[in-house]
Amino acid sequence: MTSPIPLTIKTYTYKTQPAPSSLPILATAHYLPAYTGPNSPPRPIVLIFHGGGFMIGNKDTIPKAEIDFLARDHGFVVVSVDYSLCPQVSLREGPMKDAEDAYRWCREVFPGLLGGEEDGVEVDGTRMGVLGFSAGGMLATWTVRSSIYLYILMIITDIILINWLRTLTVGFPLQPPFRDCRLLRQ
Repeated sequence: MTSPIPLTIKTYTYKTQPAPSSLPILATAHYLPAYTGPNSPPRPIVLIFHGGGFMIGNKDTIPKAEIDFLARDHGFVVVSVDYSLCPQVSLREGPMKDAEDAYRWCREVFPGLLGGEEDGVEVDGTRMGVLGFSAGGMLATWTVRSSIYLYILMIITDIILINWLRTLTVGFPLQPPFRDCRLLRQ
């Protein structure tokens, strides 16, 4: 059995904290080397936020298995990012602002950086997924809050959660909280 091709891992500064600290806030890209065939489409991006209650953790705490699954098995360019931690900053001015900036950086700046390097990997900044673990999940939701897809995702999540809770309960069925929603009756 041959060993898998190693992922290329590169770290970038996507933002600098405001003075007085002026520390860089980092993003790490994980991806397979460039495809060798002609007509290789630009790859989509998955932006991942770590968990830790907005107070601990960093981009290196994202499980390697998750990164491998997305990058190796599905061809995404996976970008894991750090964000400012509370209580040194407020939730809004720290993690939430950094999440917005990371999302914008991935869409607008990152494709040019990666495409201009010796790897020659093309990235499509218009094709992005966002996910996170625990507090990072809230940041992922925050970055796409204006999207109609968020509401669809919330409905799907409710359905999955309700079905999961049904398997845990004994003696009474749970009713979905959205059973009277007009949108679902149409």
